[in-house]
Amino acid sequence: MFVFLIAGTNAFSQVSINTDGNQPAASSMLDVTSDNKGFLMPRMTFEQRNAIPAPAEGLMVFCTNCGTNGALSIFSDGAWRLLFPCFTPASTSAVNTILPGQIIWRWNLPAGVSGSKWNTSNNYETAMDMGSATARTETGIVCDTSYTRFVWSYDICGNSAPLILLQSTSTGPLIPTHYPMPPSFNHITWAWESVPGATGYKWSMTNDYESAIDMEITFSFTESDLSCATSYTRYVWAYNSCGYSEPLLMESTTLNCFYCGVPFTKVHLSSEGVAPVNKSVTYGTAMGISGLSTRSQCWLTSNLGASHQATAVDDATEASAGWYWKFNRKQGYKHDGMISPAWTDAGDYGTNNWQQENDPCHLELGSIWRVPTMVEWDNLQMWGSWTNWNGPFNSVLKIHAAGSIGSTGNLQGRGIEGRYWSSNADPYDIIVYGVLLYINNSAVFTDGGRKENGRSVRCILSMDSPPDVSTTAVTGINQTTATSGGNVTSNGGHNVIARGVCWSASTNPTITDSKTTDGSGTGSFTSNLTGLSINTLYYLRAYATNNVGTSYGEQVSFTTLPVVIGQNYGGGIVFYVDASGMHGLISATSDLGTNTKWGCNGTSIPGTSAAIGTGLANTTAIVGGCTTGTIAARLCYDLVQGSYSDWFLPSKDELNQMFLNKTAIGGFSTGSYWSSSEFNSGSAWIQSFTGGAQSSDSKGNGNSVRAIRSF
Repeated sequence: MFVFLIAGTNAFSQVSINTDGNQPAASSMLDVTSDNKGFLMPRMTFEQRNAIPAPAEGLMVFCTNCGTNGALSIFSDGAWRLLFPCFTPASTSAVNTILPGQIIWRWNLPAGVSGSKWNTSNNYETAMDMGSATARTETGIVCDTSYTRFVWSYDICGNSAPLILLQSTSTGPLIPTHYPMPPSFNHITWAWESVPGATGYKWSMTNDYESAIDMEITFSFTESDLSCATSYTRYVWAYNSCGYSEPLLMESTTLNCFYCGVPFTKVHLSSEGVAPVNKSVTYGTAMGISGLSTRSQCWLTSNLGASHQATAVDDATEASAGWYWKFNRKQGYKHDGMISPAWTDAGDYGTNNWQQENDPCHLELGSIWRVPTMVEWDNLQMWGSWTNWNGPFNSVLKIHAAGSIGSTGNLQGRGIEGRYWSSNADPYDIIVYGVLLYINNSAVFTDGGRKENGRSVRCILSMDSPPDVSTTAVTGINQTTATSGGNVTSNGGHNVIARGVCWSASTNPTITDSKTTDGSGTGSFTSNLTGLSINTLYYLRAYATNNVGTSYGEQVSFTTLPVVIGQNYGGGIVFYVDASGMHGLISATSDLGTNTKWGCNGTSIPGTSAAIGTGLANTTAIVGGCTTGTIAARLCYDLVQGSYSDWFLPSKDELNQMFLNKTAIGGFSTGSYWSSSEFNSGSAWIQSFTGGAQSSDSKGNGNSVRAIRSF
């Protein structure tokens, strides 16, 4: 260690303490140089420091028990002053947002810091300066992957330790499972099972996800007007926020071409638990019977199990009578003096109508056939003005006195009366009775019959029979929501698999337009409409779908409410509405900064405009042309508020509309606010929110910032 003392004639001296022999700097009284040791000033306690007699101005000591860990003490202006070590607090984590193909990273800035920096690696120097923004959107994200990112706070003291942000993306959904549905001649309902974790499904005729129809949370799609006896292939994907599955390939073939009016042959087998004996029967068919309903319906022209049509209304032969069934039971019985199979009491028959899984027409002839409803028997009777058994027998259906089986298995009234089941339980006593068509030589009517007795069955086919549905009036109309619904009064002979309402700005909306999905089956339902446009005329119809197709209720119309200036809407407060009443501008509820730079002073951002409707394009251009993180446009661009992320810095004219309605919005400062409209390379337009004057200001100066969005 060398110590040099340089003395002058004025008793002026300099001291250098070093290991290299260099002279002290000319401006220094004491020059200490070292590459591995520091300088220690006197250390003393608070009490010792205060005991120093008459301390000189600028006297420095280290107070060992001042504050938490000690502090540098300087005697200045007659008192001891403390200088504590400088510390920058770290940011804290917030809840990230995961969207398809992206993560919005979020964090909280500590009070008092100047800003933050974000990086994909633990390197502060290469990190992106985010200014006061607390969110960063990262794209190119893949499924089932863990990501780590880093954020540092910074201020005049330096930067904090890194906040480590962790986020894992979910696994993409699995391939759905095909749920086969029985096809018709010209309809196929494509159905699939729900997939855990999926938020929706898409359906297509081709293996192309992008052009597929978004089914949302619907699990089926019915195709109409297909060719009979034809094979079809369709595709379904499950999707969620992470991506979409591989396609489910579904295959189905429409039924062999059937033409009502042409006989067909059925081989009945007793081993299937429906036909009482093995038997081959050729059945006649007929359609176009007036008055039955508005649909095209096809009927068998003989009883189920009968060898042929009856030869007379009082034909008492077993071959003409066919077989008998208990209500809602699939097992049929033959009676030719002996009953087959053995007659047993089926016990509880429940309270349901005849269910499809027990329907002998459905089971023996195919999924399109069924037992007729009570209404269909009533319509038939009214059409024919039947008053005695001659009416039904003289019709093309040749309905005759086929008799029935009593509760003990005894044959009753063959050749004297006929009792034909409907599919409906008797509404007056649903436990004991089912509804049937009764005929004899002096009367024809529908009546209740005990469920445990055996009756004849005549089968019907609805060739093109979607459900009957009516539309409920629209209520609860708001700017973007409304309530409606409908009532499915008939299932058309097939289970209703989907129902709801559909709507459009054009007349006669269909299920390819916007729609709700509100369960299945018959009866009334309520539909909640969302995502509507403001001040818009809509047309709405209820719909219902079964295996045959989709039908619609009557059309109603309604108009959504307009928005008004000062209304809370779309994540903020409305301050401008255009002449259509459908579009306008929304202000954020508070400022993003009060001393924020416009940014990139001296750099021109080409293409910015002053007009209403240009603020978003201006903001995008600024963010693309100026990479500084703390600028006004970036703060607005990165803002996520009220679940909306499309905020921007207002243009010059948009900013003026904010000023004109500042009282309705509220929360403004008395200073000036930045617009996104550039004046020249060194300045941009501002507006005073005290007097309203618009002028240019240097891009390097600080002004207030309020974000807006459009609707």
